[in-house]
Amino acid sequence: ILHQLRSGEELSIGNVSEFAFDKKGKWLAWIIDAYGKTGNGVQIRDMATAVIYPLDSDKAEYSRLTWTEKGDGLAVLKGKEDKNYKDKLYGLVGFTNLGQKNPVTTTYDPLKDDSFPEGMTISPNRDPLWTDDLSGILFGIHEVEKKEDKKEEKEEREKTVEKEKEE
Repeated sequence: ILHQLRSGEELSIGNVSEFAFDKKGKWLAWIIDAYGKTGNGVQIRDMATAVIYPLDSDKAEYSRLTWTEKGDGLAVLKGKEDKNYKDKLYGLVGFTNLGQKNPVTTTYDPLKDDSFPEGMTISPNRDPLWTDDLSGILFGIHEVEKKEDKKEEKEEREKTVEKEKEE
């Protein structure tokens, strides 16, 4: 609930998992995390005009909402399930020119980058950070564990059962 001190008005924003003001207090950003991921996304509110801008929306898990020091850029991680991996695979989304008719959105999806190390993803344990000149976003990476092939799992169980019978 966002409470306006002067007027006493309240704005109820549902399913907020994270929120952050920029350093000057001009912008409030939040992540929506709804059941079933329908409606998940990132939104910002201009605190002077009360205008809310939706920035990104997807059936994904957003996290690590991070403002630049100057408040001229916002970055967030975007995680999606992948049937081949035990953990979510993460990309990132960054926003600049906030409050303009068309904010600039920068996205990076490691799955679409052949030069990104195989078996790795963007780390969900580190905040994404814009460079000072907003020419890039820095992030951590980490290894993800692949799900074992069902056939391999079955063979491994059969070997274990046979070994137990022999003992």
